[in-house]
Amino acid sequence: MKATIEKGRICVDVSDLIDSLDDDGRISIIEILACHDQIIECVAAQIVEGWTEGGNHGYTTYSPSPSTALAKAKRYLAESASTVAKDQLQRLETMAADAVQKARDETAKRIDAEHTIYKLRNDLRRYTQREPA
Repeated sequence: MKATIEKGRICVDVSDLIDSLDDDGRISIIEILACHDQIIECVAAQIVEGWTEGGNHGYTTYSPSPSTALAKAKRYLAESASTVAKDQLQRLETMAADAVQKARDETAKRIDAEHTIYKLRNDLRRYTQREPA
């Protein structure tokens, strides 16, 4: 790995840095980076569209069995698509059902509060209409 000093800063090429790490160090950095939104978006764009939004892409082969990481990711996605879609739909249905139940619960609370107010108003009306003793 080559490092240079520019304006008092140590500069390294990121690719050289990653290449210089052992497998455990490389996996550690990759797992951290793999959780960043921008990286997920770029990788997803490559899998679906073949290119990142900026016009970059990884190496792709066209053979019966995938040999590059990008080709393997595309195959994995294709094979898992129905399972992923099913799980996503199930999560969305659960969230929708929870939201409907919450709305029903809130409506029930509001109706209970309105009944309580109605009863209190009637009690107050009866109390104020009584003749003094």
